[in-house]
Amino acid sequence: MKLLTVSEDVPNAHPVHGDGSSLIPFHLLQELQAMAEVKLVTFEGEVPVPREIEAACSAVTLLPKRSGRSAVYGGPLTSSSAGAFQRYSRRNRRTIATMSEWADVTLIHGPGALPFWRDVASPLVIQAVDPWSMRMGMEAALATGLRARYLRARARQFRAVERRIPRSATLLTVGHRDARVWSRDIGRPVAAIPNGVSRQVAHSTPGRRTKTVCFVGSLDYLPNIDSVVRLRRQIAPLVWSAVPDCRFVIAGRRPGPGVTELAAENFEIRGDVAATADIFDMSGVAVFPDRFGLGMRNSVVEALSSGMPVVASATAARELPGSGNLVVRETDQDISDAIVRLLETSAGEPRTPAVSAPSWESVSLRYFEQLQLVLGSPNAK
Repeated sequence: MKLLTVSEDVPNAHPVHGDGSSLIPFHLLQELQAMAEVKLVTFEGEVPVPREIEAACSAVTLLPKRSGRSAVYGGPLTSSSAGAFQRYSRRNRRTIATMSEWADVTLIHGPGALPFWRDVASPLVIQAVDPWSMRMGMEAALATGLRARYLRARARQFRAVERRIPRSATLLTVGHRDARVWSRDIGRPVAAIPNGVSRQVAHSTPGRRTKTVCFVGSLDYLPNIDSVVRLRRQIAPLVWSAVPDCRFVIAGRRPGPGVTELAAENFEIRGDVAATADIFDMSGVAVFPDRFGLGMRNSVVEALSSGMPVVASATAARELPGSGNLVVRETDQDISDAIVRLLETSAGEPRTPAVSAPSWESVSLRYFEQLQLVLGSPNAK
């Protein structure tokens, strides 16, 4: 099979400049190289193409993007997101159209690359990750007033575009719930393939600071910002009333002013940490009080895979099987009570991985099955 992958960002696992979307093709392409000849088209950014990706692909093409400023002003004037507007230039369309003629099948990865479905000549699989219609609807729920009205209007606009994607294309997303909702919204089948996990060595000893509670996630992502605010203003004071010397560590990429201004004694903000595993090592409990979110919560999977006891809302624990280390609670009081109990009982307990998430190898096989199915479809281009 000759596979062309169009990725919205350079596939990478960079601790600062990467994200959940770039992580998927980073692992996926390394596994798919054993099943197909892979060519990659992606877009210039802050991260160079990793050696692992260069080795996995027979060719890598880096395309330019419009400036961020032009995307801020140009995106809202079109039916594209700002990220898609940056990428969807006439030159880039011609390049991808030509390269897709070589391919047996093309995989588009990420909502920023989604508009190129119009230009691909080969049978097509689209991994939308977080469909923009759903992303805008979620952000509208976090907004008020005119901004909420604007975001709801954009969600309807994106949904109309998504409905025009040809039926011959296979649509994928990460979460099963997201797949059901998106399928209902656009009136066509959507399949879900969850993210994999990198196999980690189990911790044989508890964290060094058992009275430390951590939260890990991208700190420029609105649902995570909402969670950090909830932790600081509602949950942490309840925990401190029972455990006055408990320390909260909030760690993740690109914290903005809305997060950094929450820093206080025993409530530490750590931006752009090099390795989240270090945060889990130093903590006694991980907490994820999310009220909003799409896809799979990778940080919860990573915490459970490291053997951490985790307190999470049902939203944060979405797509995860039950686990002895996972406590699901919803109210501020119930979350704080669970944290306190775990701080008292987890000290001295050995850590063992407690989530049965699939490996990237098994995930790649599911992608390959979808590629084969669309390639053999009578409706393929």
